[in-house]
Amino acid sequence: LTPAVFGGVTLIACLLSITLNTICLPYFILHRSRLSNALYIAITLNDVLSGVGFLPSAISIFRHLVPAWLSSDVLCNVSGLLTYTTPKYSIFLIAVLSVVRTISLCCPFRRIPRRGILGVVIGYAVTLFLWSFVPYIFIGEAKPRKYTFNLVSCVFLLKDLTFLRTHPDYPDFTVTIFFTRLAPFLMPGILIFVSCWVSVVAIYRAARKKPTSSTCSAPASPSSGSPIAKSTGRSRRSRRESRMLSASVTIVMVTATCIIFNMPVWLYHCNRLIRLIFRLDKTFNIYGWLLPQSESGAGTSQYAEIYFRVFVYVVAVVANAAMNPIVYLSRMRGILRVLMGTFRRTTSSFRKTSSRF
Repeated sequence: LTPAVFGGVTLIACLLSITLNTICLPYFILHRSRLSNALYIAITLNDVLSGVGFLPSAISIFRHLVPAWLSSDVLCNVSGLLTYTTPKYSIFLIAVLSVVRTISLCCPFRRIPRRGILGVVIGYAVTLFLWSFVPYIFIGEAKPRKYTFNLVSCVFLLKDLTFLRTHPDYPDFTVTIFFTRLAPFLMPGILIFVSCWVSVVAIYRAARKKPTSSTCSAPASPSSGSPIAKSTGRSRRSRRESRMLSASVTIVMVTATCIIFNMPVWLYHCNRLIRLIFRLDKTFNIYGWLLPQSESGAGTSQYAEIYFRVFVYVVAVVANAAMNPIVYLSRMRGILRVLMGTFRRTTSSFRKTSSRF
């Protein structure tokens, strides 16, 4: 694949992520009383910011040059903050959403503390945001800018931080690498895999259950013990279970989308974790069979390695952010109803305003 193809796909994904997530956001805000919709609000906002943050990277890959506005310290720092925090936060939010739905499926009568879940979500966001500000506090004197353009995006490197001894043998560097670069991707990934599997099994078992047949041969007064009242209660319970099952399928689809697009991300960071634990050099990688070999035959091609890193850190992230609203629109008919209602009200208001003139 050429840089133009990589950049074109990334650019389209960024624009779709910004547009479609913005379209879906009013529906979730309107129904924010549900915990799942409150989490969807956080996911859609994060995906919008992800599309905005990676837009310069998409242009950089597509045009094979550094966008002029990234020469500005302020814009480069803003883009760096977004590209650093949004991928980690996206995986964390999907993990929380998947775990909450799994608990609801397995223990339907268990009360999930809404404030506690939202507190964890907000606390994790604050933690990521504060860590992204570390370069503003500890920065090497040789680096006048906090985030600098590297490869295709604005980043900061751990070796530029003055309080870290950057040799891999020092434990403080190893611990920092694990908790800032590896754990935010790998630990939520484990929760996503486990909860997705449990949810799929629970949905499969629920779908195999046959609905209880109810027959009313003779009319009776609608008292609490009458056949009509029992049938009505069963019907309401059946509709409630059907809605819950449909919502669970939607969340499983969102989780599966996250797994598909983040599989290369987890593979890449698992490789980094193995290198870190066993002190292996950079020539070792567990995904070498996926990439073409160098002409000398000594390891994978350097250009293929760069392309894979760009795919992991940029393309896969924005593709996942663009695919999420497509799942919402295909599964949640209420989004289109809210969108059409907003369009009608806007059109009517515009007509009334124009008629006055």
